[in-house]
Formats: sequence, C-alpha cells, structure tokens
Amino acid sequence: MATLAAGLGAACSQERSPAAPTCVTWQGDVAPLLDPCTTCHGGARPEANYDLRTYLGALGGGRDEVPDVIAGEPSSRLLTQLEPARADEVHQVPSSTLATLRRWIVDCDVAALETPLHARGVLDPSSAQFHGVTVAGLGWDLGACARCHGERFDGGTAASSCETCHAGGPTACETCHALDPQRAPRGTQGGQRPYGVGALDGAHARHAAVGLDCAACHQVPEAWDSEGHVRRAGGGDPAPAEVSFGDAARRGGASPSYAERRCTGVYCHGETLLDGGAAITRPSWDGGAAHGACGSCHGAPPATHADDRCDVCHPPSAAVHLDGVTTIGAGSGCSGCHGDASSPAPPRDLSGATATTAPGVGAHRAHLDGPQRLRGPVPCRECHRVPATIDAPGHIDSPAPAEVTAALGWDRGSGTCQTAWCHGPGRPHWTVRGEVGCGACHGIPPLGAPHTPGMPLSSCATCHPRSVDALGNILFVSGPDGPTSEHINGLVDLP
Repeated sequence: MATLAAGLGAACSQERSPAAPTCVTWQGDVAPLLDPCTTCHGGARPEANYDLRTYLGALGGGRDEVPDVIAGEPSSRLLTQLEPARADEVHQVPSSTLATLRRWIVDCDVAALETPLHARGVLDPSSAQFHGVTVAGLGWDLGACARCHGERFDGGTAASSCETCHAGGPTACETCHALDPQRAPRGTQGGQRPYGVGALDGAHARHAAVGLDCAACHQVPEAWDSEGHVRRAGGGDPAPAEVSFGDAARRGGASPSYAERRCTGVYCHGETLLDGGAAITRPSWDGGAAHGACGSCHGAPPATHADDRCDVCHPPSAAVHLDGVTTIGAGSGCSGCHGDASSPAPPRDLSGATATTAPGVGAHRAHLDGPQRLRGPVPCRECHRVPATIDAPGHIDSPAPAEVTAALGWDRGSGTCQTAWCHGPGRPHWTVRGEVGCGACHGIPPLGAPHTPGMPLSSCATCHPRSVDALGNILFVSGPDGPTSEHINGLVDLP
C-alpha cells in the first residue's frame, strides 16, 4: 500500500513522454462528437433513458442494467446500434464517427480524459483501474489524493477538482452512499454503476422509503474518517459495515441481532409480536420485497383479527407505521373505529357509513341518546357484550357484524328484534326512522283492565307514580349512564 501511495504522489511531478501515444478520450473527442445526439438523448427524459450529456451517462445502462459501453468490448451496444446495416435512418452516422467511437471503446478503454497521472479507467466504475477501487486499496487514506488534488480536493483548477464529479467532495456521505431513497443505494465495495464505489445492496432503498434513516441499523459517524467507519486502528476497515441496531429495532424490549445477512428478533419485522400468522419475521437482507411485504411481520389480518380491512381501524400512513404505537382510527378508545369524538356508537360504522339506513348505523344513536324521551339512554351493554380491552375475546377476533344479545331475538334480515321486551309487540325496524314514539309499544291507554278506553294520560300517575308525573310526562333522574327512568326498565311500576 505504501508503494502505491508513493507512486501516486510521485506521478504529480512527472511529465508525459512525448512518444506516448495519444488516445481518443471522452472529454477531448467523444463528447463533442455525440453532442448532436443529446437533442434526443438528453434533458429530463432522455430517449431510451440513455443520457449522452455526460461520461457516466454514456457508459450507463439505458433501459436496463447492462452497460451500453464496455471498455475493450466491440459488441458494446453503442457500437452495434450504430452499425450501418442495423441503424435506422435517425441513427445513421458517418463512418468516421463510428471509427472514432470504436477506437475509444475497443482500443482506448473508454478513457475519460488524457492524463499522465492516472490509468485510462480512472473514471470508469466498471474498471479495475477505477479511482474508487484504488482508494479502497489504500485503506481509504485520502492523503495520497490530497497531494495532487489539494487538502480540500478542489485541485485549484476545474480539471483537477474532485468536485467536478462529487458535488460535496470525496468525503461527503453521498459520494459513496446514495442518500435519495428513490435511487438504488450503493455499498462501499466493487465498482458498480452509478458512479461511486459500490454495488446495489440489499434492502437499503426499501428501508429508506419507509422513513428509516441510517441510524436505525448503523452507528452513524460524525465524520468520514471517524474511527470504525472506513478506517480503524490506522488502516482501512474492511467490509461489511457493522450493524448496530437503533431504537426502532429495539422497541418493546426486543433484542435484535444480525448474522449471515439475516435479522433476528427485531421489533420492526414483528418477531416480538408473536403473531402466528406472520409469514417472515426473520427477513433476509437479500430476500427482496416479499421479506417486508404486508403479511410478513404480522398476519394479514393478524391472528387476533377477523377483519382484514386494515384501514377501518388504522389510518393509512407510512409516517406512523412501525413507530411502536398502535394507532387506532380517528381517535383513541372505542370511537377510533366506530362512532365519533362525541360517542362510540355509530355513525360512523366500520364501513365508514353514516346514514341511518345502513345496518351498521341504524338506530344506535336513538338508543344511546334517547331523543324521544321515552326512557333514559340505553347503554351499549344492553345490546352488546362490551369488551374490556380492544383485544378482548369476542371483539376484533370475530367477524362482522357485531354480535347482539341473544335474548333480544335480533333478526338482521328483517332488521327487527323479535323477542325484545322494550318495544312490546311494536317491533320497530332498525333502519327506519319515525316508528318509535308514545303509543308505538303499547296503546294510549294500553288495552285491557285495569285500563279503560277513555283514560287520559294524567291518570297514568295514579298507578305508575315513579314513571310519570300528574301531567303524564315521563320522570327522569340522574344516573351513571345519564338521565334514567323507571319507564321501559323491564319492571312494571305499580304502587
């Protein structure tokens, strides 16, 4: 390594021999030659995704990952597409142009520029002579580069400035790592495209896309040369990067580990949820999208759920998924999934319906609020088994619709309670308004002794003094569930 570094330093003072052959280069010959092509192969959306405005664009894969230009390869796509026998009218070029391109690719190893200091492949990420490979071989000791390019790597001139290709300089994070989650991330080994030093690497992009930053899995260095980053104990720190899980992976008391490119015991992939329906709770880094798909961390639905409509109770938002908090609907408590901030009873029902003609809505509020003043509000427990917690048996683990107390004789088909005492023989329909009022459950007055046909409402208090007053108004008193009454309470009020 010392010999290589010394060689690079000594090269700064060397002059190219006058006898050295001049080669075709991108900078001096090919870029001007291809400039007319950039009308189509340039701009925001270059034709065939092939951008000829830059050196790396010309080398790049266009529509696929296969390089269009490969050093020393006469079958490079750029050449074969321009062969007179194959090229269409748009791609017919002078024979001299094709000859220059062939010489550049086959004989000159796609040299980027003419320089006495570096090999032809210094800027070609696919070349063993690529400068990133050289620097890696030096154990990431950038001192050798600084001898020619300056301490700030700006070289003093545009021709020798590292910032020509690396906007933030060679010590910026994005020089080696793609930080945009929409771009394929790069590791720090090899010489794969795009520029920089690294191969497409596992699930980096998928993690970044859901908002996880580098600190979720790695100790982020304060500076590029911090101990344990690319250098350790005065030398290069070899790959792979160390994995040291952050808070996201340790939520809920998880004890995460990483070995053989597989995560074990991480919170973020659901192993601590102990959901038997989960498909993959120990994902492989190279497992692809299936190892982080919905249903891999918890069942779809989870084993404790009967309803597979996640958005009914959990608002769709990537920002709050995997944050360690189970977010329930539009608010906390029962009204997160049904009802609203004023009441847990629909409207809204689990399907989002708000009209009383929907079975999930119906007369819920009429019972809970008691607007007809025939009795106090009917609490949820009168018709349903109210769960103590969200995951209590019989709640989310049973499919819709909600179960109704058997004694009421609820018939969903007709929308009526067949055996409910509270409506007498009236049998009002659940989704029809206006069927309930004084006289709907029993006559005014009721039929049969001791009632007589001409009996006025004011006489009801004679026999039912705790239910009505002398004017026939129903009496209410305060109770734990709101105003309550002895009217329609299951007992006949008699003195």
